[in-house]
Amino acid sequence: MSFSTTVVRRYFETKHLLKSDRMKSAETHNESLLTSLPKNVSRGEWQWAGDLLRIKEKATMRAREALSAERHRLLPAMTPALSSSC
Repeated sequence: MSFSTTVVRRYFETKHLLKSDRMKSAETHNESLLTSLPKNVSRGEWQWAGDLLRIKEKATMRAREALSAERHRLLPAMTPALSSSC
């Protein structure tokens, strides 16, 4: 949704409200924007979080590969039928 669409939608949503209620609505909207922003962290914290994420990703990939290997062992091999015209 574009910025102008959001502004127009919010204008019509709050048009019927009293001015004091519109101000409260705008304040809560601004507060929700501030709380949705990521917090500022140091370089070390950022690198630690990235390393932790990579460890989780590797564990997930290993589990997925193990599941795929198990599925391949359990399912019969599908081979194409040989044609008699060869």
